Amino acid sequence: MQDLAEHFSQDRLTMPEYERRVELAYRAASSDALRELTRDLAPLAPVRADATAVPAPRAATAVSRRVGTVKRFFALMGGVGRKGRWSVPERIQAFACMGGIGLDLREATLTGPVTDIYVLAVMGGVEIIVPPDVRLESDGFAIMGGFEDQLREPASPDQNAPVIRVHGLAIMGGVEARVEMRELRVES
Repeated sequence: MQDLAEHFSQDRLTMPEYERRVELAYRAASSDALRELTRDLAPLAPVRADATAVPAPRAATAVSRRVGTVKRFFALMGGVGRKGRWSVPERIQAFACMGGIGLDLREATLTGPVTDIYVLAVMGGVEIIVPPDVRLESDGFAIMGGFEDQLREPASPDQNAPVIRVHGLAIMGGVEARVEMRELRVES
């Protein structure tokens, strides 16, 4: 199933095709049947960290995809959390299957005027917390689950404020996006 999730996160499988294959994986009676689900897909490239890599310069057009502008979070029967100070790329993909992902952007630095977060929660949950100085937009579907944005605090009315857009699907799981004030830190 991890291979299927990786193929999905690399845009090699559409959402319906990914869901179909995950359902077949749950029904698979043998490891051969599981291998058959990815036999027609191109092999995954090995992941390696290259400390000498130099970031590519930004392209002049906002339409082009730039290397290193996608961050992927994957939780399979476990949890992943990101909070504190970190650089948020313009595109995030979050996949939670029987697990949970928590993304707290209140102290994070957004790298672009629009941040798109694509979410798939299958029997799991994804929680996204944003500060009040951004605009939050949410567009998702839920099947036997929930997909909601909760504006406990008002989002920024400033039309020039950064935009965080949450897109996705929750199947027997939940996705929650909300605006909250930054946590106060007491320095000692």
